Amino acid sequence: MTEQTTQEVEQTTQEVEQTVEQVVAGTEPAPEPEPVEEQPAEPEPVAEPEPPAAEPALAPAATRVEDLRELLNVSQLEVKAGADAEVSVAVHKAAGEKCERCWHWETSVGASADHPTLCRRCVNVVQTAA
Repeated sequence: MTEQTTQEVEQTTQEVEQTVEQVVAGTEPAPEPEPVEEQPAEPEPVAEPEPPAAEPALAPAATRVEDLRELLNVSQLEVKAGADAEVSVAVHKAAGEKCERCWHWETSVGASADHPTLCRRCVNVVQTAA
């Protein structure tokens, strides 16, 4: 890595750590959800996984993992307790395949026979829009 790239990674890591600390402390507002139009009965959407049980200090962040994931603009996010209720951030390559619609790396890509190149969230949107 070049020195400039290393500095950019360090700066981004610091920004992510600050944002995570704000969300865990409950001082960072969640992004507003997009309005959903009422649709007639459609195929049942694929169920989203339940959020993991969290330590009391992480309760605000654990209940809003999807919001935090979108705020940080990452494909996958795991919130878990660290030593002494400390907030830390680790960055890893996301598991799964890249969804051709949203470009998130998701393990649910390929789960739908009707839309094998889409993730679960995009399948739900496409089915609802159809």
